[in-house]
Amino acid sequence: MAQLCTHLHVAKRVLEREGDLLAREYFLLGAAAPELYDRSDEESYREVHFYTEDRIDLEKFRVNTDYMKREKKWFSFFFGYYMHLWLDAYITEHGSVIVPSGKKGLSDEEFKEAFTENIEIYDMRQICDYLKSVDFGGVHDENVPTLEFISLKNSFELIKACRYSEDEFPHITVIEEDIYLEFIDKTVEKFFK
Repeated sequence: MAQLCTHLHVAKRVLEREGDLLAREYFLLGAAAPELYDRSDEESYREVHFYTEDRIDLEKFRVNTDYMKREKKWFSFFFGYYMHLWLDAYITEHGSVIVPSGKKGLSDEEFKEAFTENIEIYDMRQICDYLKSVDFGGVHDENVPTLEFISLKNSFELIKACRYSEDEFPHITVIEEDIYLEFIDKTVEKFFK
């Protein structure tokens, strides 16, 4: 599964491409919303991510939310949520292509930690200024139709918690930034197919 910053990075790229059709603040809130699950409860994760058996069920999401028939703000929110679910499913299936072979002398845990740090820094470099430019002022704390367990306020708090320091660099580079950004570009292309 992708980190929140990766979901927001891909959301930014989608908005750069199709932003005129979407209410961008609601799309971003939707992209963050599936992270609002109880970390101590596997069933909460499965519910928020629309699992059927052992996979994310995008059709179940479409049917349960009926998002194609919603007004622009809710369509945008649900489309962002859908993008989040799609990305998690895509990363599960295809994410290993960007994991470099060899672990540079690191233990499995050290490698995983370094890889996660690299991705987070690269994503935040791409989205930090963009997120500051989005006006969330018109968004009111509402529960989401058909997803009453999600509140816009809590989704906004997740986005606000994203922090980045411009002088931040990976302690150990295990994936080059240009390789990762190329993967993100290809992922966005796949999303639109």
